[in-house]
Amino acid sequence: LDRMEGELTSTLKKLKANQKGDGGWGWFGGMRSNPYITRYIVAGFGKLRKMGVWEPDNKTSAMLESAVRFLDNDMVEAWERQAKHDQPSHRELHTLYARSFWLEDFKLRGKATNVHSNILKKVEEHWTSFESFRKGMAAVVLHRNGNKLAKQIMVSLRETALTNDEFGMYWAMDKGYYWYQAPIENHVVILEAFHEVEQDKKVVDEMKIW
Repeated sequence: LDRMEGELTSTLKKLKANQKGDGGWGWFGGMRSNPYITRYIVAGFGKLRKMGVWEPDNKTSAMLESAVRFLDNDMVEAWERQAKHDQPSHRELHTLYARSFWLEDFKLRGKATNVHSNILKKVEEHWTSFESFRKGMAAVVLHRNGNKLAKQIMVSLRETALTNDEFGMYWAMDKGYYWYQAPIENHVVILEAFHEVEQDKKVVDEMKIW
């Protein structure tokens, strides 16, 4: 535990040193802020806190708030650039997911409030066309935003699950180059949904087998 805390402290220092003036992070030092890697970092710290292994202090809260504001601005800019607003993109859903860890800590404000609400509505309207990974992420997002539709999505995930003695419970997933085509990480997102939305230990244990 002491070693993990030491590594986390070192990581925090490096992240703070590499954070850009706009609040985001680049993939490497000297690169401009990248929305995806910033979302990934913001969500990662949210997961650590959910696990009960870390709590932000004043300095870390300031760092994270700056990153969250960067994501809010990126969300608004991306929304305003779109010619049409149909099915929510992977980027939009991932933004809602990263943001969902910090809704109480860093309140939405200004244009970001309306855009966040509009994307949530798109998720409500189109979730039935999502693949299993996006359904899991959508369920977590809606649940954290107090939307009972999350329970309905979980029913759909149960109905589409595959099960056997060797692999436990899992879902058919496409493998690919993009971040949203990583089967292990996507499986964990669905596991997170069953743990948080359903609090179903039996399903979580079966998913751990896979």
